[in-house]
Amino acid sequence: MEEASWSTRAWTLQEYLLSRRAIFFEKHQVFFLCKEMSVKENWTRPHTLEDIDYLNKEWADFDLPLPSGKRTGGLTKVYKRIVSMYSNRDLTFPGDRHRAFEGLESCLSRNYNVDFLHGLPLSRDHFMEALLWRHDSQNAALLRDVESPLSILHQWPSWSWLNHPGGVDYTPFIYWSHRKDLPITIDLPFPEISFQETVHRPEGLSFDDIGHCPSRLKRLQIQSLALDINITHWCDRHRSDWPPLEIWKNYSFPSARGPINFHLGIVTDNQEEGYNVFPKDIDKVRLLRLNKRDRPKLPWAVVRGELVQTISPTHPRDNSGKTLSQQILMETPLSSTLTWTGSGNSGPLKYNEFEPDACLLIIEATNCDTVSRRLGIAYARMIDFLVAGAEVKEVLLE
Repeated sequence: MEEASWSTRAWTLQEYLLSRRAIFFEKHQVFFLCKEMSVKENWTRPHTLEDIDYLNKEWADFDLPLPSGKRTGGLTKVYKRIVSMYSNRDLTFPGDRHRAFEGLESCLSRNYNVDFLHGLPLSRDHFMEALLWRHDSQNAALLRDVESPLSILHQWPSWSWLNHPGGVDYTPFIYWSHRKDLPITIDLPFPEISFQETVHRPEGLSFDDIGHCPSRLKRLQIQSLALDINITHWCDRHRSDWPPLEIWKNYSFPSARGPINFHLGIVTDNQEEGYNVFPKDIDKVRLLRLNKRDRPKLPWAVVRGELVQTISPTHPRDNSGKTLSQQILMETPLSSTLTWTGSGNSGPLKYNEFEPDACLLIIEATNCDTVSRRLGIAYARMIDFLVAGAEVKEVLLE
């Protein structure tokens, strides 16, 4: 069934996942599925919901549709998998980008009692993570639409995957959730978000104020840890086919305590012939921490008991009375509590000093009252992000 064109079309995903029962006549065998099980003629027994260990396996790996009235794991995990499956399928007409997803959206809304806004679950616990999608594939019809002055995709804000001319994915190339946190007590501020209805009504609306998700809500007001970086300072860049990103290395990134290693894994929304591309007029971007679970992790070298470089915080300094050119970098309230720890370049992952433990949103670096656009995703070490000077900022994103 995987080789049939039926399984590559965006519209048919709803048929597959929402059908109560279905029979598929393949070239060599018959395949049957329903809400409780799936079975093929060459299987020794059916696959059922009871076979799924939610901690390690996905419902979709068992060729099961979405059970009506039942939850197949947490919303975030199920939603991310469905969006990835759907967005990477073929779509002929850009106007169907959301229409062909609305049935799945409605099913998730009923099962999890959540509304949706521009394809994202409108929930305090899930919306922020849903913003952290990354480019995965391109669709020729959608690319042609984006390049048109009458683009249909541009009706959706840049932060929605509906705006992206191709497939998206949420899976980080390294799973860091199983790694140990740094043995320190640090209170990282939770990201906060509100919604602006129109330019003429700039007051922020909370999740409780929105009601039934009006489509005119396109502007986000986000308050989170942020760091502005000059993208021209990363000279050591190389592509990686797997993981599918561009690895940027900087061995002398400026911080209040002197230069540190600060490496990034970059996936931009704009892709040209397989290369990650930022807009030509941009040399500075802003990194945002949106996932409240992203915290500094122990480097593998430390876990293995190897020696690594450490740099302690500097003493407080005073910039009062100095011009901008005379001012020096100062520790932030967060960075002053941290000892920077290098990652080393050995171990089983062999990522050559690149051991990310956070997924950060990349947006344009603008003033707090100027609207920014989403530009991509960056994977980084949280301790590098904090020691480099990340502070809470307020941004407008559309």
